[in-house]
Amino acid sequence: MKKENEKKLLIFSAHPDDNLSCAGTALFLKDKGFEISEAVFTGGEKSINLSGDKSSSLIDIRQKELNKASKILGTKNLYTLGQADSNVTRTPKLLDKVISIIRKEKPTIVICENPNDYHYDHKQVGLIVTEAVERAGWGISPELGEKFRTPVGLYMGSLIENERSDILVDITKYRDKKVHMAKVYGSQLGSSVFDFDEGMAKYFGYYMRVKYAESFEIMKNYAVKLNLLMEILSR
Repeated sequence: MKKENEKKLLIFSAHPDDNLSCAGTALFLKDKGFEISEAVFTGGEKSINLSGDKSSSLIDIRQKELNKASKILGTKNLYTLGQADSNVTRTPKLLDKVISIIRKEKPTIVICENPNDYHYDHKQVGLIVTEAVERAGWGISPELGEKFRTPVGLYMGSLIENERSDILVDITKYRDKKVHMAKVYGSQLGSSVFDFDEGMAKYFGYYMRVKYAESFEIMKNYAVKLNLLMEILSR
């Protein structure tokens, strides 16, 4: 059973570096006593390789990067779901796996990819996790664990089409550590990406009248405990 005072964040991402979209907020929550767990759907094996390492497979390189980044983030449990990069597909088996992770972790907050994002895998992960978060609270499939209803579900801000921002989180205090974490993903991120990310963080920060912020959308068709979320963010 989940203890009343336990605070947990569970992040679902499509690719090893996607946790950067919410890294500042994760660090913010960690400072508030949250335990962080992550589940990554693919190994990102079909992406570019800017690392210069030709002796290792890209999937191995990216796994090592993920392990290092998750250590910086302070991740307690890291799940890799082994889905094919650029081909994440909803199947009953995959949905059950996501439900079982949610029921095992019993998160206070789930953050996942945005179903309105530009990337196919991001969209699919957002849709699958949204369904799994809902179903995890139903009294079905007891073999997947005790039913659990996640109080708060959020989507990461889409990098290209941020159609709306329901929640903004001040990450100014954590910006340097987020950049340090981003540099671990050397196979994927060039200097232009850092410039873009800083610009987006400043853009969202402007609306909070702070230097840097991250954006989130409340999970669609899911009743979240807004009073709890507001309490967490205002502490």
